[in-house]
Amino acid sequence: MLKKIIKLLKTLNGNSHPGEIAHALCLALLLGLIPKNNALFYVVTVFCLFMRINKITFVLMTTVFSLLGHLIDPFLDNLGWWILNLDFLKPVFSTLLEVPFLGFTRFNNTIVAGALITGIVLYIPLYWISRLIIWFLRAKIIPLVRKSKIILALSKVPFIKKIASLSASV
Repeated sequence: MLKKIIKLLKTLNGNSHPGEIAHALCLALLLGLIPKNNALFYVVTVFCLFMRINKITFVLMTTVFSLLGHLIDPFLDNLGWWILNLDFLKPVFSTLLEVPFLGFTRFNNTIVAGALITGIVLYIPLYWISRLIIWFLRAKIIPLVRKSKIILALSKVPFIKKIASLSASV
């Protein structure tokens, strides 16, 4: 686990393109909100594994968003109920339920529908916010942290040297 966290920190400061990290974060939000007991989760996961995104960020942030997603389930439930009960969309949902295997995605579940809509709506803003944060970290924060007296002092501690050597080999 320590190696994965070190790899994530290296990714944020490394040569990885900020767009790859931002897309990974957005897709992780989408997957983290969707309940794990339906085909939609697995289809989106397989789709994401074939995309050019930062996989370490994707896996770690999916885990984080999955843990935090349970806190907003009441909101997702209410949003999904509202979407599924819109009069002009009811015929569309009825037609989609007749498509073979599409029912396995459980898109007609209120939490799944709310999570899917929330993930799609938040994708673009989260993408640009995360790109801005990555740029700010790389350009402003990390150079300041590297030059700080605390980091220079900590770099002399044997345990920290061991972690630094681990990060160099990852």
